[in-house]
Amino acid sequence: IRLPAANGIFAFMIAKALRRPTVVFLVGDVNKVSAANPRYRGWLAWLRKVGVYVDWKVTIFMARRSLVFAYGSELANKLRQAGCSDVEVSFTSLVKDEELKYLDKTSALALQTRRILFIGRLSREKGVHILLEAASLLGKDGYRLRLDIVGSGPDERNLKSWLKALPADVLVK
Repeated sequence: IRLPAANGIFAFMIAKALRRPTVVFLVGDVNKVSAANPRYRGWLAWLRKVGVYVDWKVTIFMARRSLVFAYGSELANKLRQAGCSDVEVSFTSLVKDEELKYLDKTSALALQTRRILFIGRLSREKGVHILLEAASLLGKDGYRLRLDIVGSGPDERNLKSWLKALPADVLVK
């Protein structure tokens, strides 16, 4: 269950009713994100505070009954302070910088087609355009790539226009 999300509590309750284990992936702090929004003034500021309070209480309720992966140590520590015991720190990338290997372009390993999978909402903040730009540069450099992009969203049309500019060595599905 990815949180914060409006449907998280429903997914959690259904899983518990079906006696299924739950895993919570807390990717952000609703209070920090909403506090940065200039729309919340006057009575909307009060309503935002109520919403943040309820969201946090629901998150704690689910986190105390699940394995939790928190995006970063700050969120993990906040959960632990609230009494959640089974919390792991996670990050978007599963590869640490020290694990990266830089290949000689002429090596047999470098000549193999590399596959990259993106699953998510196609919106500007997700950075898929940066992925396509990087793929374009690597393709021009002689690397063969296959990008699998799964999702839809407001940036879908713009991303499709990028596809026309990709080198032949970059295949996108």
